[in-house]
Amino acid sequence: MLPAGSARRDLLSARGWRVIARSFGARLDAALIDRNRLTRLVRRIDGRASVRELGTDDVEAVLTLDSTTIQDYPGSVATQHAPLVRSTAEPTDRRRAFGAFEPSAFSSR
Repeated sequence: MLPAGSARRDLLSARGWRVIARSFGARLDAALIDRNRLTRLVRRIDGRASVRELGTDDVEAVLTLDSTTIQDYPGSVATQHAPLVRSTAEPTDRRRAFGAFEPSAFSSR
């Protein structure tokens, strides 16, 4: 697997290698974060949604979302996804998670 922008991709393609799967996963790497850009993006949803860090109280909602969207994963080598269980759905100090909530959900927190 290679990032789409990898210089090796063109070389391997020229040698006959071909793309057999693509990944659509997203990850935020804290070491590479552009805080100003991220802040601007969050501000763009002001009034339309609320963004907050997820906690243990959100595990049921995370499990529901995961089970509802499990069919959205193509299941190829680049997008394999095992269904979440309580232990893998719960955020930790090393694996933080954030969610966007509609205005109707604002009052529940």
